[in-house]
Amino acid sequence: MELLFLRFLFGYIKELNKSMIKDFEKAPSARSSCISCKKAIEKGEVRAVEDYMFGRYLAKRYYCLDCSKKLIKDFLEEAGKYIDFK
Repeated sequence: MELLFLRFLFGYIKELNKSMIKDFEKAPSARSSCISCKKAIEKGEVRAVEDYMFGRYLAKRYYCLDCSKKLIKDFLEEAGKYIDFK
């Protein structure tokens, strides 16, 4: 349920900023780590996915759930300066 809500939340705001979290998924293996806190993301954990350009190639970065919550909070605080959420 949490994964579906997070996908819905970012479904409508992902076009506002091209270099932000695009999706949430369950990690298929334990080989990835969070780009922010460097903690390993275990198999089956929910992780945030961010696309970015690496030279001329499109690559992906991953965030653990705790770090992605902080990024979301910071984004909404910044957006709140320009948008009235009430």
